Amino acid sequence: MKAEYDSSKGECGKFYHPDEVFSFPIYLEPDVNDFINQLANENGVEVREHPISAICLLKDR
Repeated sequence: MKAEYDSSKGECGKFYHPDEVFSFPIYLEPDVNDFINQLANENGVEVREHPISAICLLKDR
């Protein structure tokens, strides 16, 4: 790496898109994933659309 980089020709906000939606993957062990899916199915929650809602069902158990 260089000690310094010249950013004087940089463009602020070049890649910024205010309407962009980000999806962050959640990686679970297979047995945990199966349990979450089973719990979600029992409660009528679609895991792909609402993964956090499915995981929140655990607190009620």
